[in-house]
Amino acid sequence: MNQLNRLLNRLYEKQKSSKECIIFENSFTYKDLFTEIELWSQKLSEAGAKPGFLFAVNVHNSVTFIAVILASWKLDCRVLILDTRLKVNEVEEILSKVNPHIMISSMESPNMLSSFMEKVTTQIECRHNAPIADHDRILLLTSSGSTGAPKIIGRSELSLYEELVRTQKFDGAIQESDRVLILNSISYAYGFIAGVLQTLYVGGTLIFSTNRTSDMIHAITTHGVTVLLGVPSQYEMINKNHKSIGEHHIRVAICAGESLSELIQHDWSHKFGIPVGQMYGMSEMGTISVDMLGINPRSVGKVADDISIKIVEDQIWIRTDPDPYLYHSGEGRYVDGWLRTYDCGELDSSYLHVKGRFDSLVIINGLKVHLTEIEHTLKLMPQIEEVYAKTNESKQIVVMLTAKEGFELSEALRWCRERLANYKVPRKYFWVRSLPKTSSGKLARKDHSTLEFLDTLEVI
Repeated sequence: MNQLNRLLNRLYEKQKSSKECIIFENSFTYKDLFTEIELWSQKLSEAGAKPGFLFAVNVHNSVTFIAVILASWKLDCRVLILDTRLKVNEVEEILSKVNPHIMISSMESPNMLSSFMEKVTTQIECRHNAPIADHDRILLLTSSGSTGAPKIIGRSELSLYEELVRTQKFDGAIQESDRVLILNSISYAYGFIAGVLQTLYVGGTLIFSTNRTSDMIHAITTHGVTVLLGVPSQYEMINKNHKSIGEHHIRVAICAGESLSELIQHDWSHKFGIPVGQMYGMSEMGTISVDMLGINPRSVGKVADDISIKIVEDQIWIRTDPDPYLYHSGEGRYVDGWLRTYDCGELDSSYLHVKGRFDSLVIINGLKVHLTEIEHTLKLMPQIEEVYAKTNESKQIVVMLTAKEGFELSEALRWCRERLANYKVPRKYFWVRSLPKTSSGKLARKDHSTLEFLDTLEVI
């Protein structure tokens, strides 16, 4: 594991350092982290770990979670990360495909208000004596499932190392002096690779918070946060409570996962004095484009120099080798060395603009309509919080939205009529109490069985 050893060696250079490495309720130094890594290396060895074994890690986001993964790699083993918020049947479906040798699980029930814990109690279970896989993937991830069944993605040590080096070349990249607050889950690529590994790679300090807005703001002001990583809903939460922040040290704020509305971008820049930069990437291959400094807020940044990209019939394709999908979970997405992202977009002077998902492109009366354009237009309304647009069985555009108290759906109709061509104006509006999300925080665009409707409006 030559490339991975470069990361681990960088960490080992700090194994006796008293510099803060992780901050939550308490502070952990780099020396403390290495004590945990050595402890877990011993535990896993005693459980029968051998080079090439696959560990399924179903552990709450925590210092323990980070130490288990790094200890596994230290033993030349592979890791499958599972989100502890997945249901039992979802976990078993994944495990039935990958057949891990050993499973490490949290014993505590997840706390919905806390996205991070310090140390957790775990159990180690020997599951299979399966042959060691002949592929070179050391990190297995599951996709967010926002557009269907999760896919199983494998990342090699070279792929991970190249992503760390690639991201480090962008202006505003995380530095050794940075104190990085990660708001989103570290069970997925954005939080774990772009957040945890990137920060440890440069020797910075990781900071975590609960899901409470007040705790996020407390972490920003108390711990001298200089870099912020989150998703749109988290920036919106902080944005609404900006009066509680006051003076801060944030130099870079990065958003990924979904596009950030222009309204939130404008308000954040006005209130905090810095723009929110955007990052576009995929679990399959990592960072693709970045604009950490928010220079071009309408884009998702400049495409990295080592990334080859093409636009075919509005769709973004990325050159990558080998096929990132394992266990036949990504059939049809990888063709002749090109990865089909299913995102629509365009290039403008090396800046990438993402218009939305390919399945959000619909034909209305013979004309193309990007449903994400409708979502973005409605998100500009100050009263609207979240929006999801789709077409119904009659090929009409329908929107479901959440909004502030006192909102009237007729206002949404008027807003659309003033800003969208007639054929783009939705014909049905549903005000719902909340929209379902995946475990990674994205809108679940397939599951609407549990919606609670507050009001409806149909355009005749």
